[in-house]
Amino acid sequence: MGLDNFNRTFQWFLAIRSLGLLADQIALLAIPVSIYMITGDIAWSGMAVVVQWLPRIIFLPLLGGMIDRWKLRTQYVLIDVVRAAGACSLIWINQPVLLMLMAGLLSLLSGYSFLVLEYSVATQLDKEQLARNQSWLQVIENSTRVAGPALGGLLLAWGSIEGVMLVCTALFTLASSMTLIRFPKQQNTAKPDSPSGVFHSFRCIWASKPLLRLTVLSMGSNFIEGALYALLPGLILTQYGQGPDVVGYLNGVSALCVIIFMALLTRWVMQWNLVWVGNLSLAISSLFVFWMGLSPSFVGFCLLYTGFTILRSLFVLYLRTERIKHIPSENLGQVLGAMVAIILCTIPISGSVVAVLAEWLSMNQVLLLSVTSSMTIYAFAWLLTRQNLSLSDIQNKPKD
Repeated sequence: MGLDNFNRTFQWFLAIRSLGLLADQIALLAIPVSIYMITGDIAWSGMAVVVQWLPRIIFLPLLGGMIDRWKLRTQYVLIDVVRAAGACSLIWINQPVLLMLMAGLLSLLSGYSFLVLEYSVATQLDKEQLARNQSWLQVIENSTRVAGPALGGLLLAWGSIEGVMLVCTALFTLASSMTLIRFPKQQNTAKPDSPSGVFHSFRCIWASKPLLRLTVLSMGSNFIEGALYALLPGLILTQYGQGPDVVGYLNGVSALCVIIFMALLTRWVMQWNLVWVGNLSLAISSLFVFWMGLSPSFVGFCLLYTGFTILRSLFVLYLRTERIKHIPSENLGQVLGAMVAIILCTIPISGSVVAVLAEWLSMNQVLLLSVTSSMTIYAFAWLLTRQNLSLSDIQNKPKD
C-alpha cells in the first residue's frame, strides 16, 4: 500500500474511532446522573467522578507498555468489546457501588483507548504531517465532547438510563466491528528486546529535560483548568447570578469555537513554529484566567473563558506534537502512559486545593492564587530545562 493510500485509509479509520469517543462522552455524563437518580445524594455523584479518574492515574503507566507490544487492531477491538459488554451490563445494574466500579472500568478503558489512538497517529501516519494530524485529532476529540453530552442529555430527557446505555453498547459494538474490517496493516515500531517497565518509563521522563519540561508545564496548565472547572459553577451561579443551564451553554459554545478554530488551523499549522506558539499560548491562556478572576462583566468573563479554551487547545497541540520527538519509538506507549498519568494527577489535586482554600478565600481569590501558583511552576520548568532549548529548537529549522 502506498503512503498516500495508507494515510487516507488510516484517516478514515480515525473517523471510526470517533464512535468510541462519542460513546465515552455519553457514558461519562449518564453514569453520575444514574447514580444520583438511584441514591438521591450528590455525594455519591461526587464519588463517581473520583472513581472515574483514579483508575486512569494508577493503571495507565502499566497499560502503556501493552501498546508497544500488542497489535493495535487487537487492542482496539478488545477495548471496544469490553466497553460494549460493560455498557450493556449497566442496563440491568442498579446498585450504586457496582455502577461506580463499572464507571471506573469504562473510564480506564476510555483513557487507554485514547492513548492507543494518540500512539497510532504518532506512529502509523506520515511523521511530516504530525502537527496537522494532531490538529484533526483534536477536532474529533472536541466534536465528541460537544456531541456526547448533548446526545446523552437528549436521550435522558426522551427515554431512560437503560436506553442511553443501549445506545453506548451499539456505538462500541459498531466501532469494534468497523475496526476489524477497515484497520490498515500496522507498521511495526517496537523492538521486543527494548527495556520496559513502569519505572523505566518514569526514568525516561526524568532523564529527558524536554519531556520533563513538557510534563511540568502540562501539570501547571491542568492545575489551572481543574481549579477553573471546580469554581466555574459557583462563579456563574453566585457571582454573576446566571442559571445552571448557562454553565452548559458556555462549555458547549467554547468547545464549538475550538472545533472551528482547530479545523481552520490545519491549513497553516505545518508552517508554524509550534515551540513558540505552544509556550506563548500557555502564558496568554493563564493570563486570561487571571483576568477572569478580576472581571466585573459576565460577558467579559465568557469571552475570556472561550479564549482560554482556544489557547489551551493550541498548547495541547504543541504538547502532543513535541513529546513524540523525545520519546524512543520502542517505548512510546509505555512513556506516554506514565506521562499522562502524572499529568492527570494534577486535576484531583487542584479540586482538593479549591475545596480547602474556599473555606478562607473568595472564589476569585482562589482562582487568582491558582493562576499565580501555576505561573510559578511554568517559570520553574523553563529555568530547570533551559539548556535543552538550543538555537535549532527555537528556530525549528531543518539543518542543511
